Amino acid sequence: MNPKALACRMTIVGAMLTVACGRRETTAGPTAGPAGTQATKASPPRVAKSGEVLLDLQRSSIKLTIVKDHDATTPVVATMALRDGVLALGEPALSSGRISFDLGTFESGVPMRNERVKQFFFETSAKDTAELVMRPLPESALVGLRDKKPVLHAKLDGDLTLHQRTARVLLAVDLGVLPTGTIWVKTTKPTEVRISDYGLNENAKRLMSVCMHDSIDDVVRIEASLEFHPQ
Repeated sequence: MNPKALACRMTIVGAMLTVACGRRETTAGPTAGPAGTQATKASPPRVAKSGEVLLDLQRSSIKLTIVKDHDATTPVVATMALRDGVLALGEPALSSGRISFDLGTFESGVPMRNERVKQFFFETSAKDTAELVMRPLPESALVGLRDKKPVLHAKLDGDLTLHQRTARVLLAVDLGVLPTGTIWVKTTKPTEVRISDYGLNENAKRLMSVCMHDSIDDVVRIEASLEFHPQ
């Protein structure tokens, strides 16, 4: 192949990579909400202990919003599949909530972007998860669940663990109980998580280089809509 033809081919390949990694998407996956659904990998049967309520993996969802290239008007919006979750509602001082989501299921609607985020940013294998633990649950939330009354703008204090690093996160949620006994929890505003808290700055730089982005914001915004079903 002559040099001019080779240079032309390399230019075309580079352009394709730029479009695939940087294509602007406004939506991805299902709409978050108590009635939403999301496909998850098959998991072994889960059994609730006394005082526990298990997360419904099919009817719960989590959404991430990431700003790139200093453009907050068209962020990358992605979903991840939930792998496990439980509410412990026994002794108030020991009450807790826990959810885990699968890093290998990052889905933004752009296949090449998905693979590059998993490979260069999360450096994930098929079974890597992030886990959010909240304990104890606020008294107002426990009273509302016991009395089957909605609780608005509850504040939850939690720890998010990713790649063996843990950082504190604060969540604002509404929650309540459906006539069926199902407990629903929904964030009222995005929860902010910082890439730098998990030592992923270099990973973000590597992803920026591969996808030819000018920037990736340090703050990732997470929204969740969860359902916990009594057994």
